[in-house]
Parts: sequence; structure tokens; C-alpha cells
Amino acid sequence: NEGRASDFIDKLPDGEEKTQLQAAFDSGKVVNPHYLQWLWKHKDKEPIQDMVPLVQKFVKLKRSIGKPDINRFEPSQIAKILDDYYLKKNQEKEQKEDILSQYEFIGQFGPWKVIFPLSMEFSAKWTKGRTNWCTARVDPEHNLFYHYFMRGTFLYYCINQDVPNPGIHEGQNPKGLISIGIEDGEFIKPSPGDASVDADNDPYDPRKVFGEHWQAILSKTTSHYKKLKGKFPISDSLKKDEEFVKKYIIPNLITLEELMEYWHIKEARKKIAKRRKLPEDLIRKLANDEDRDVRFAFAGRENLPEDLIRKLAGDEFESVRNRIAGRENLPEDLIRKLAGDEFESVRFEISFRENLPEDLIRKLADDEYGGTRIQIAVRENLPQDLIRKLAGDEYGGIRGAIARREKLPEDVIRKLAGDEYKHIRGAIARRENLPEDVVRKLAEDESEYVRSPVLKNYPEIYNQIHNKPLQEIYNKWRKVIK
Repeated sequence: NEGRASDFIDKLPDGEEKTQLQAAFDSGKVVNPHYLQWLWKHKDKEPIQDMVPLVQKFVKLKRSIGKPDINRFEPSQIAKILDDYYLKKNQEKEQKEDILSQYEFIGQFGPWKVIFPLSMEFSAKWTKGRTNWCTARVDPEHNLFYHYFMRGTFLYYCINQDVPNPGIHEGQNPKGLISIGIEDGEFIKPSPGDASVDADNDPYDPRKVFGEHWQAILSKTTSHYKKLKGKFPISDSLKKDEEFVKKYIIPNLITLEELMEYWHIKEARKKIAKRRKLPEDLIRKLANDEDRDVRFAFAGRENLPEDLIRKLAGDEFESVRNRIAGRENLPEDLIRKLAGDEFESVRFEISFRENLPEDLIRKLADDEYGGTRIQIAVRENLPQDLIRKLAGDEYGGIRGAIARREKLPEDVIRKLAGDEYKHIRGAIARRENLPEDVVRKLAEDESEYVRSPVLKNYPEIYNQIHNKPLQEIYNKWRKVIK
């Protein structure tokens, strides 16, 4: 499947959509060619990167939702299928707890009832599908309730009880259901899709919507925010939910003291490891952390003591050694050690370093991993014998890199002008001041990819060979480059 997927992506035209599709494949999020083709098919409806989570969730829940064929559905229909599934799951959950009690009553202001939601589940249920708010989505993966509240943006929901049908559907009034956003104790100015919007995610004029009640509502919501000091009241059950803590609490913690409270969770230690200033004892503790992801994060710190750099250069996991290999100002003995690492990713990282000793350049030019050899092939000031050696490499990408070098010995030019791959011969054809016999050879190449640059750069010789008027040759070349 991976081979078929790679072939499919390789054949696509270059552009942002292809880049997004390649990223989804490279990250392992979508590797099945069947689903990659679906993403490409619907790229004009939604950005590919926005559809990837839909596909991931669809694949994960395929059996639970009846194994439908994804090609039968549009992206919006897939989202509806997933929403329906999670709605059903939520209904099952509602049998165990009363979701609709998870709010705080702020006050009644004329016809306006104002509440403060206390959970994502309440937020999704209370709106009953009557809004386009991202905090009302049934699918918890796409509901942004905690993204707002955990960063200190509080939302207050207001419903006009004099409006028979507040909502977004036909016959309903979107101005009857309002979200008020408060941040840093201040009302967030309404703008499309932001915190202060009506049911249809459109901005509103609070003085027109709430009328004489606006100042009282504003005073009550801002004072409530200040009373909580901008910190959302998290339930005890959520504090014990490690996934919730990793996703919503740790990313919003700032001080070292706050992070240390969650030391037992590796995401907290990773965040601590990246802090600029740390006590010496904590630095050494992180260097010996049991989790490789923490040591990886730590290995990227600036100004590490040399003894810790040496320790991490011998780490059992190649990802940590790779991180060390990319550091500036490594001692030469460590560079030599890492250049001989058993894992190709580490040697590859070393091949990017500037000012490598010549013996290491020669060593890496013989590396078994093609990616390492290609990085050597593109280095400046390569010795002539290495250029000749790499020009004969078994990997076409390396010979192509040599063919694109600014200066090449004539014997290498002649060799690559006869390469089996047209992109290498084409790279030679694009060079200036080629020997005439090489130009003539390339002008008669079987591939137009090779002949076209000859036509552009050496029109007189091309004309002699093909016995055509120069103007006709020029016109043909113009059509080719268009």
C-alpha cells in the first residue's frame, strides 16, 4: 500500500495541495492510497489538511459506523456521519449523568438568561444543534470548548426567552442565542467566528441586541471572570484524566512551579526541558529522564554542559543522538563518533555540518545511506576525485546532484551526458559552454526534456543538426517552455 500511495502522490502536479497530501502521508496519518485519492478528489471543497482528521476518525470508527465506502460521501457527509455517531455515544453517556446541569447561572436580565458553561458536553448539548459554534460540536475531537476556556477566554451563553425559536435554521432567529466572550476581564469585540458572536457565528452590536440590559450583563459577566481570576474551574474528574491534562492543562501552564505539579506526566517534563533557565539539579535530572521524548526535548537546549552533551551523544535511542548531532560547536571527537553511528539518521545529520574534516567527508561519501551521500554531493569545494566518484554513484539522485554543480571536470560532464536518466542528461544540457560534440549528442537525445534546453542554449548547433530555419526552432522552443 505504501508503494502505491507514494506512486500516486509522485504523479500529482506540484502545489500546496500536493504538499499537504505528502505531509499527511509522511506523518503516517493517512497512508492508504484509497483514502489519499479521496482527499485529492475533494481538495477543491476543503483544504486537505482540514480533511485529514475526518479521514483518521472515519478509519478508526469504520466498523462502528457500519463499514461504509468513503467514496460514497462528500466531506460534509462524512462529518455528519461522525457527528451522528458521537451524538449517539453522548446519548448513552447521558444515561449516567445529567449533562444539562453542568453550568453556572449568572443571572436573568429581562428576557435574557445568561449562563456560564462548565463542560464541553454541556456546551454541545445545550445548544441542541442550533448554532454554528465550534464549542457546540458533538465530536469531542473538533469541539474547541476547552481550547477557549483553558487559555483564559471565557464564554457566556445568553438565550432570549421571548424568542420562540432561537437558532440558525429556517424560521429561527440567530440573534436569540448569543455568546459573550470575556478575556483579561474585558469584553471581546465581536468579529466573525470569534468568541462574541450570534448563533450563526456573525458579529453583533451588543447595545442593539441586549438593549437596556447590556451594561448589567457586561458588569455581571466581567465581575464573574475576575472572581475566578481567569482560571476555569476544572472538575476533580478532569484533573485525574491524564489525556485531558496533557491536551488542555499542560499547554497553558506558564510557571515552573505550575509545571512541576505535573512532573509525573512526560508532556510537563518535555515543556520544562525546553525552558531557558533551570536549576542545575533539574538540568541533570532531565538529562537522565526515563522517557526518550523528554531526553530528546532536553538535547535541544542551548548551553548544555559538555559532560551532558557527551552523555546524550551515547544515548540508547537514535532520536536523541540525532538531536545532538545537529548541535553547533560539537567537539571533533563527538562528530567523528556520530559520523560512524549505526543509525543512518544520525550519520545523515552529521553530513549537513559545515567545516567537516576531509577524511570524514570521504567517509560519508561512502555511506551506505543514499541521503547521506547526496548531502556530500552538494557540498561546496569537494575534491575532484570525490566528484568523479559520486558521478558514478548507483543512485540517480546523487549523480543528478553532481550534474547540477556549478563547476565540473570535462570528463564528468561527458560521462553524465550519457547517463541513463533523462533528468541527469537534461541537467547537463542546461549548462553553458559545453563542448560542441557534447551539445550535438544532447541535441539528438531521444527525450524532449533533454533536447529543449539544447534548443534554448545552443540554437545554431541545434539548427544545423535538424536542418530547420532558426525562427522555426525558436518558435518551437517558445511552445515547449510555455
